Amino acid sequence: MNKQQILNECIVIFDKYLQVSLKESMNLTLKTLFSKAEVASSNQEEQELFNQYRQLKHGAKDFSTQLRQKIKAMPEFISAEVNKSDSKMSLSLVEDEELSISLALTQLDSTLEVMSHAELYTLEKRMNVLFGNEKIDKTNMPFSPASIVWLFSHAFKSNDFDVQVKTLMVEYIIKEFGNQINEAYHEINAIFIAAGILPNIQPEVVKPKKSDVAVDATDQDSQHAKTEETDQSHSEGEAGNQQNTSVPNNRGSRSPAQAANTGSGAPHNQSPHSSTAVEDNTGYQQRQFD
Repeated sequence: MNKQQILNECIVIFDKYLQVSLKESMNLTLKTLFSKAEVASSNQEEQELFNQYRQLKHGAKDFSTQLRQKIKAMPEFISAEVNKSDSKMSLSLVEDEELSISLALTQLDSTLEVMSHAELYTLEKRMNVLFGNEKIDKTNMPFSPASIVWLFSHAFKSNDFDVQVKTLMVEYIIKEFGNQINEAYHEINAIFIAAGILPNIQPEVVKPKKSDVAVDATDQDSQHAKTEETDQSHSEGEAGNQQNTSVPNNRGSRSPAQAANTGSGAPHNQSPHSSTAVEDNTGYQQRQFD
């Protein structure tokens, strides 16, 4: 399946959804204008509203035809523009658009983009594959919300609708097409999948930095040093406890030999098992500290 065939199939789907939404938005606009005319505060306001109603009623079919013609020519125009290396197509609004309609079209762009973010992202990647990675993005790719803004801004320029009629139409397009845009993009993406064109999305492999490895090694060494200090302190504490239990509890500083001599000169009435008791007591305290 070649590029033009894929685009033609995508155009059919895109045009189908957009035309249905456009028809519904024009019907809702006609109802709104007629309702406002019925409750108009003056004859002049009523006359203006009925004139706007008749404008849209008689020009609806022509506007729909103009929009369809621009949809069919849109991919070729974009394809020719993105092949220019020195410039990039801009879908900004035409300069002579009124402020209110410009704001309405800007709202159309931002709202549809938020509603269709997931499907629009994969479609953008597939468009880059189709066009050979020629700087296609959401601002210039076919069928994007920015392309819809481009279509309506140029279609509005070629007819005589009042500003209020245009703004009402855009407001209803946001509502009607916004409910269908994800389904439309899903069907367009299905055409690319059937043609074997998948999104050119390459996952990034995050490699650990050298500084991070060094920090980890330093943390391990520090932890190991802390463990050794803790073990050494524990061993010294046990040794100190053994010395404290083997030395008699007096204020004088005496050596173990002096303590032994003192023990040998003990009175005869002292129990011969007193040394054994001290050793047992010492062993008990050692087991208690362990």
